[in-house]
Amino acid sequence: MGKARSALGNAKDAVNDSVDAVSALDFSALSDQIAKLTQTVAGLTQKQVIAGRDQVVGAMGAAGDSLSQSAAVAQDKFAAVEGDVEARIKRNPWGAVAIAGLIGLLIGKMS
Repeated sequence: MGKARSALGNAKDAVNDSVDAVSALDFSALSDQIAKLTQTVAGLTQKQVIAGRDQVVGAMGAAGDSLSQSAAVAQDKFAAVEGDVEARIKRNPWGAVAIAGLIGLLIGKMS
């Protein structure tokens, strides 16, 4: 029975030592480190979102510029064709009248 009491006393001492060790831990420092880590992760996430947004805005701007350039080229080509047709009509007005008449006749036949 003496050995059992001694073993029980040793177990109680070990539990008390463990409780003292846990009590000695600085949870406030751990909490501060977790808060700093949370802020760091939030900052990195925000930077990633901003970088992604900037890439999308840049791509949209480039697409808009490309579309504007394409529209300008198409407008220039249309103006050139218009000038060419106008010059042909001035050189041969009766040919233009005949072509217009044929187009009118074809449209009349389709309806």
